[in-house]
Amino acid sequence: MSDFMDGLGGSQAGLNINPRDLPWVGCEKGIQAFESALVFKRLSPIISPTGKEEMVPAEIVICKQCGKAPKFIWERIPDFPEELKSTCGAAKA
Repeated sequence: MSDFMDGLGGSQAGLNINPRDLPWVGCEKGIQAFESALVFKRLSPIISPTGKEEMVPAEIVICKQCGKAPKFIWERIPDFPEELKSTCGAAKA
């Protein structure tokens, strides 16, 4: 297994992307530390394969400082809950 910083894609994908050349991503406050969190959506019993209400997990990334999803995550997810949106936005650090 190769080190992540040694390159992505390689000859298999016909690309030679070096992660060292990519910019780091952070929020406008400069925070670059994020962690994974689970959120859940409710699946109605009417469309559930079990006929019962189900909880469907979805993994998101949250800022370690404010505990909310940065803009680069929530802007790509339709109907993302307002209360989970970070107000600091996202920018290249």
